[in-house]
This record gives sequence, structure tokens and C-alpha cells, in this order.
Amino acid sequence: MHPMKSVNFKLILSLLLIACTGMTAQAELQQVSIGGEIRVRWQDWENNFNSTIAPTLVGGQVRYPGASTLLRPIGDLLGGQNVVSFFSFNDDADDYSAWEQRTRLNVTADFTDDVTAFIEIESWNYWGDGFRSDYISGLDFPGGADVSMYQSYIEARNMWGTNLSMRIGRQEMPLGAEWLIGNNDNTLEMPGLSFDGILLTYAQNNVTFHAFWTKVFENFGAELDGDANVAGLYLTYAPKDEINLDAYFLHARDARSIADTRGSIFLETLEEILDLDDYPVTNLFTAGARLYGMAGAFDYNIEGAYQFGDASTAGILFKNGLYGDDSAEYDAWAAHAEFGYTVGANHPTRLHLLGAYFSGEDNRDLTLLEWLNPFRSPEASVSFNRLFSDQVYSVFLDDMGQMSNFWTAQAGVSVAASEKVDVSIYGAYFQANETFERPLAVKVNGTVIPIAGPLSFLTSESDDELGYEVGVNLKYRYSEDLVFSIGYARFLLGDGLEDGNYTDMNGLLFGGGSDDDDPNYFYAETGIKF
Repeated sequence: MHPMKSVNFKLILSLLLIACTGMTAQAELQQVSIGGEIRVRWQDWENNFNSTIAPTLVGGQVRYPGASTLLRPIGDLLGGQNVVSFFSFNDDADDYSAWEQRTRLNVTADFTDDVTAFIEIESWNYWGDGFRSDYISGLDFPGGADVSMYQSYIEARNMWGTNLSMRIGRQEMPLGAEWLIGNNDNTLEMPGLSFDGILLTYAQNNVTFHAFWTKVFENFGAELDGDANVAGLYLTYAPKDEINLDAYFLHARDARSIADTRGSIFLETLEEILDLDDYPVTNLFTAGARLYGMAGAFDYNIEGAYQFGDASTAGILFKNGLYGDDSAEYDAWAAHAEFGYTVGANHPTRLHLLGAYFSGEDNRDLTLLEWLNPFRSPEASVSFNRLFSDQVYSVFLDDMGQMSNFWTAQAGVSVAASEKVDVSIYGAYFQANETFERPLAVKVNGTVIPIAGPLSFLTSESDDELGYEVGVNLKYRYSEDLVFSIGYARFLLGDGLEDGNYTDMNGLLFGGGSDDDDPNYFYAETGIKF
């Protein structure tokens, strides 16, 4: 997703006032309501990331240089031929610690004929980012405009006397348990996630059907079709509490032009004859189903999905020379299952078991014969794509819901210790599915030094055990609206994280540190909605 554009705060307030008053000239306004939300959270990771800034695309460090992976189709999302990682697992690295705040304000205007206009603005920032004054000189420097139009849509219900509804505009679109498409409320990312598009909903009796189309990238170039869109169908059948069924089909289409070379007519003609540099449009299809419900003290949620289609935007990353894999395809599946059991009346206690699997590929190794063959076609490593998931399996490895090529087994218990206090603890185990053949190397003071040089077919297989995570969380409801929560987690590193495997960023980024120190995570949060 590309970032939303910042707009002037005064302009936003003007638009909100128009929503409240000016629209009466166009339609009969029935009711106006105002709502909002404030969330403040402090987070601290120790020994986990390379950088003291947010672990985004600027926080990667080279673990193995491209000279040690010569002719191998590494396909690293950040480094190309280099093997790059966000993670340090090194107590000599600086900790990442920050206060974040998310503020939202919305206006809902209800009109006649079941028509509603909804506008919501969002401001997200780090405390101290764009400091407001210089305490040395006493001069004031107000922060810049950091307000974004988070949602802005028109909704029509019961259209033409039917059960059909339509939303058109920028909107959240959480579907089902938000396993593949959510709004970021359950991730460790504070900014929300909204989409520009159209949502149609038809609901009757126990059946709800959604159809949507969204634009996630607009190409303003000369190409007739160079956009990226996500569309889908989502059906829910909910006859009773004990058993409910969701079924869905999602399509992500990325038509942005990609090419290894852009040269003369002679070069382009030669590539066409040799069937090189011929990338089709990326088409990621996801078909899935979900079974869930409650029966007395027992609850369950089981979901699975299969992905197929052309994977050109991933395939172009995997080169063994000049050209990438223009025949890369999605062929991956994933599953999630959670079972819970609640006991006790005065102090309800819920026990839960969770398991998840995301298939992956790692075709980054070479045999001696392949290394000697300069005409060998590269083979991409395409793992299950988590899309816009709200499911976080690890606060250390999966904070944005982007981890793949792994499986996990987890267990936990949550207790209502009092009317206002909830306590939960959990434990989890993680293992990589397809392991990485890393270059032969030694570590000296946390620095990985390859020892085989350009003989990249000489490798050592990484271990598959990523490790164990344990954590505890405490939630205090000060009032019906105001909630405080704190928590702590620790990851017990396995050899699979010290060695490193391609489990980050949907299996396209290396997840290996420069040492084997166990990381810690602390957080404190408060929030209110109105």
C-alpha cells in the first residue's frame, strides 16, 4: 500500500463542517453524529531490530554480500543479490523504543432514503517527531501537517427496495476474522488501513454477500493499463451460533510494467526471439473458506486458503545474472485453527490452542553443474502472501502480519481477575518450512564473513527451529470507555533465527540476526473511543 497523502488540518475541518451543514442544500439531512478515537502506545524492543527507528525499509543490514551469492537466484526484497535482514538479535545493537499516538475524528451525516455520508480523518505520529519548540532558544516550531483523510464514503442502503447496500469511496474493509484483509487494528502498526473503492453488500436471512473492487496503486504514466487493483467476493452463511461458514475469492492484479532491461529495438527484438524479459501481468488469486462458531463453553475458528496465478512482481527479483524468473507462479496454501474453552462464572477463564501453517519455497541453492551453466534459467521462491492480514503470530517476527514460510503452535490462558482487570499469558513455538542454504561463513564480533568467495554452490543449510515466544498482558478497564493495558514478551532464539531463513515479508526477506541474544518486548497503551 502506498502512504496516504497528508492534507492541511484547516481544510479537513472545513470539509467536516460542510458535511454537517452545507450538504442540506443538496439533500434532506436527518441527523449528524460526531465520533472519534485516541490511542497512545509506548513500545520497546530490545535486541530485536538493527535500527533505533521504526523497522521499515531503511532498517535493513547486509548479512551476506552479493559476492558470496554469485549466480544464485536470491531474490531479496531489499538487497537484490545481497542477503539483507531487519533483525539484529544482538545486545550490542540499539533498542527501538517510541511513543506513538493515533487520533481520529469522524462525522456521520444521515439523509433521507437510507443515504449516509461518512468522513473520518486520522493523525498518526511519534511523540517528539517534529518537535514543537526549541528549548535552548525558546523559539516555537509547530509541527507540520500530518492529518490524512482516512475514510470518506457515501453509503446507500436498501437500494431500490431490496437488501442491497453500496459504499463508494475510501473505506475500511475488514472481512471475516481479518486473516487476509483487515484494518490494522490488531497489528502492532498504529496507522489504520483503508481502501479506495466500491463495496456492494447483499444480506438476507442468514446469508451475507460482499463484492468489492479497490484501487491500491494509480499509474499516472503513459501506459493504458498500469494500475494495481484488489477485488473479491465474500460469502457468509450464519444459520446458528454453533456453526457458521465463510467462503471467498480474492484477486490482486498488478499491471505495473516490469522489465529487466529497456534497450534498443535490436535488444528488445532479440529478447522476444529468445523469450526473455517477458513478464506477464501479476495475477494473485486466493480461494479460501472459514468455519467458526460457539457451542456452550467451546468456541472455534478454522480457516484455510490456496493461492495461484502469475507472480511476476516477485519473479523479477530472482536473477542468476541479468534476467529474472518471468514464469514465476503462486502455488501456496495456508491454514489457521484456534480452539477455545471458557470456564467459571465469577472469573471467566478461557483456555485456547492455536496452530497456523503458511507454505513457502526456497529455491535459492545451486548445484555445481548449475553454477557452471551460464544459461540456466532462474527459479523464483514464492511463499504464501499474507495480503492485508490483521493476524499477528509474534510481536518480534510478525508485527505487521507479514511473516510467511513458517508454522506455529501456540497456547494461552486469559482470566477475568476482577470486574475491571483481565490477565492473559501465552506461549508459542515457531519453525521455518523451507530452509535457506546460506553461504559458508564465520562470525567475528557479530559480523558475518563469507569464506567461500564466489564459489556460491558451497553452502550450509540453516536450522529450521526459529524458537519460542512467551508473553503476559494485563488490561485494566478504568471506565466503560477508557482502557489501560501493559505487557511483556520474550523470544527464546532457536538456531533457525541465528542462522537465518527467508520468513520475513511474505518469504521475500531474510530473517537472521548478527548474534543469538534473546530479544525482549515491552508495551503500555491507553485508548478511548467516543
